[in-house]
Amino acid sequence: MRPALLWNDQRTGAECAEIEKAFGGRTNWCGWWGSGADGVTLPKILWVRRHEPEVFARVASIVMPKDFIRLKLTGELATDVGDASGTLLFDVEKRAWSAAAILKMGLDEGLLPRAVESAR
Repeated sequence: MRPALLWNDQRTGAECAEIEKAFGGRTNWCGWWGSGADGVTLPKILWVRRHEPEVFARVASIVMPKDFIRLKLTGELATDVGDASGTLLFDVEKRAWSAAAILKMGLDEGLLPRAVESAR
């Protein structure tokens, strides 16, 4: 649908600030998630929604590159909990998508794939 926004993309500064504000500031955010919002998936999602709404309107699933390959090879839409945790939309303790984070960011949980444990 569009070229990927990589981890080092610097266009998402306003979206990082939006995320941190929604969760009560950087200190609260970092305490809850263990890291800042920069360099991860959520600000990129919000950037596309804000700056390319016609692209965002066509989004059926939000997946990592390897998840897309899995889908094409197996027909299974899923991600592993390690990649899910890097989105800032995943509750690592509960091993599930965070309904609170998804709601605060105004996203649809249906856009996120099933999260599974990595194979050993």
